[in-house]
Amino acid sequence: MFTATIGTPIEPKTFRAHWYDRLRALGIRRRGLYATKDTFVTTALEAGVEIAWFEQRTGVAYATLRCHYGKWMPAEVRVLDK
Repeated sequence: MFTATIGTPIEPKTFRAHWYDRLRALGIRRRGLYATKDTFVTTALEAGVEIAWFEQRTGVAYATLRCHYGKWMPAEVRVLDK
């Protein structure tokens, strides 16, 4: 998704120090890069994004969303799923 200025994928090992510096500067507790995915998923689901749209954009299957993020899904989606 993100690339370096020369167009190659960002290598997490080299980016990590910059990431932690930015978190510290913003007063955000230390967390890994992977936490950004969970934040995006839960925020989108709480905002009511359509599940089909979300599946297409992220490649995350509905079954996975339901299993890992079900409590953030709108109530009507949970009811239809049963």
